[in-house]
Amino acid sequence: MSKLSAFRKLAIHTWSSPNQPAIYARLDLDYTAVREYLARRNAQGITVNHVITWALGRVMHRYPNLNRRLHCGRLVQRDQVDTFLTTHLSMAYGYELSGVSIRNIADMTLTELSQTVQQAVTDLKYNANTPMRQTYRRLRWVPSLIMRPVIRVLDFVANTLRMRVPGYPVDPFGSFILTSLGSLGLSDAYIPLYPTARNACTIAVGKPKRQTNGQFTVVINATLDHRYVDGADLARPVAFLKQIMANPEAFFQVEAT
Repeated sequence: MSKLSAFRKLAIHTWSSPNQPAIYARLDLDYTAVREYLARRNAQGITVNHVITWALGRVMHRYPNLNRRLHCGRLVQRDQVDTFLTTHLSMAYGYELSGVSIRNIADMTLTELSQTVQQAVTDLKYNANTPMRQTYRRLRWVPSLIMRPVIRVLDFVANTLRMRVPGYPVDPFGSFILTSLGSLGLSDAYIPLYPTARNACTIAVGKPKRQTNGQFTVVINATLDHRYVDGADLARPVAFLKQIMANPEAFFQVEAT
């Protein structure tokens, strides 16, 4: 039997019986205008994941009630919009699910966000001393018997007391978690809420698809925490997200190359 990865140990000892306050939502976004805009700008390296991440940053900046964290039974407003983008690492013991924290995305241009993400992913893959890889390296050595209490203590110290723990990043999951489905060959999937993330939602982004009418659409699957938001909280943010996607000339700042 192969050894468990750090994430698999975290998953086993973090989740208990199903009791999640999850809301599942699917949104089909028209991606045609964005695709044509990026093509005209010859925007190399900007992916649909960068676009959706940047757009969600603008949405949460405008509607801060979506950008809160749970602290001692109270919802506390975050000072900025951060995100956690998942990625896979090829390790000696197999694939490891990890990711990168990108801070203050609402103050970035789309180009700046794309470059920041690419650099962060490169560092994660090739630098063993990044905070996330240091954390995983330490957690892999924690015995399974005490994994759950260790996670709870770390979560309490770092995310409740807001104290720095060596080798354990503070609030790494930020305002939302985003996963790319297109890179996995999937068109639809809902990502579970991660118990220690302390954010309102996880987002799964599909691969843009050409429709029979020639338009391109991208599927966004969201898992939302009912403790943070209700369905009524989403109407205006969703409308604003659609507005951004339909009018890239007005919102994006991508210089032609």
